Amino acid sequence: MSNLVNSYQVNYIKKLETNFNSNSDIYNIPGFFPVKLQNLYIKPVIVVAPDISFPNCILKCTECDERLCSKGWSDSYRYCHSIKSGVYILQKRYACKNKSCNTMTIDGLSYLIKNYKKLDSILQAAFPLVPAGDTVFSRDLCNLLIGDCLSSKTFDEIKNSIINYRMAEYSNKRAIYYAYYSNNSNTLIDLEPFSSFCNKDGYNEIGSPDVTQLIDYFNTYCKDRKQYFDACLSSIKPHKVLSIDGTYHIQNRTKVI
Repeated sequence: MSNLVNSYQVNYIKKLETNFNSNSDIYNIPGFFPVKLQNLYIKPVIVVAPDISFPNCILKCTECDERLCSKGWSDSYRYCHSIKSGVYILQKRYACKNKSCNTMTIDGLSYLIKNYKKLDSILQAAFPLVPAGDTVFSRDLCNLLIGDCLSSKTFDEIKNSIINYRMAEYSNKRAIYYAYYSNNSNTLIDLEPFSSFCNKDGYNEIGSPDVTQLIDYFNTYCKDRKQYFDACLSSIKPHKVLSIDGTYHIQNRTKVI
């Protein structure tokens, strides 16, 4: 289990495990009401359980092409970066029915990453995650990163913008908490203070992915889609001042991509 998970988050995830079915949302964003600290501290959860979400989908082993069977929920919660906050990934585990296969068990996210390009476009769109190599970002953060890089923002600038988004989300939740109880002065006297931004037992947030994570993700993402990016950027006329393709070409010249 990730050490980033606090008790509020664990309880929320456990309820998802119990109640998740084919009609459940894959992307679970906790509501603000009733306004309680534990509700405001809970991060979104993405559930990767394709056998439940898509009952007619046949999962096959990546090694021997035999069918996979469910082995229950994973007891570790993968952390993923989104724009406004971190996101936790609740995933199923699967085992190959072929006993002689080297693949004993595989978690849902690893299966999704390995088979992402083979998945139907509907399935790709269903999971708000975009793999790049062995890591994964939320789709909204991936779009922000790629868009900003093609606008020649530096990775430090992108990191700072993510921090600003997350601080704004923190301030918004904090304001909701105090505003909700502001009509009752007696309550405010004994009201538990809102957690600090990075308190592990409270709001428990990380300011941003590391710059190295952003760079590695961008490089891997572009490597996987190099033909598309080259074709896209070749159609952009050069400009003396503006450089929409700066970051991509800088990485290209250093032979990273």
